[in-house]
Amino acid sequence: MVEWPNLDELEERIKAKIISTEKGVIGVIEALLNQHLAGFRQIGPFTLTDENHPQQVWLLLTNRAFNSLR
Repeated sequence: MVEWPNLDELEERIKAKIISTEKGVIGVIEALLNQHLAGFRQIGPFTLTDENHPQQVWLLLTNRAFNSLR
């Protein structure tokens, strides 16, 4: 029988390895994500109307991409 690793433990080991070897890169990515988040905050709330459905889709896709990257 194959014994699969605990995914939480595996994730923590990989995370520690990446942080130890790529700390500078992680810092740059974190700074870029923070700038992206600041831009979202400046946009403010979004109210859906009959005229702005394309903008809603754009914002939802952008938000999903941001969360996936983060």
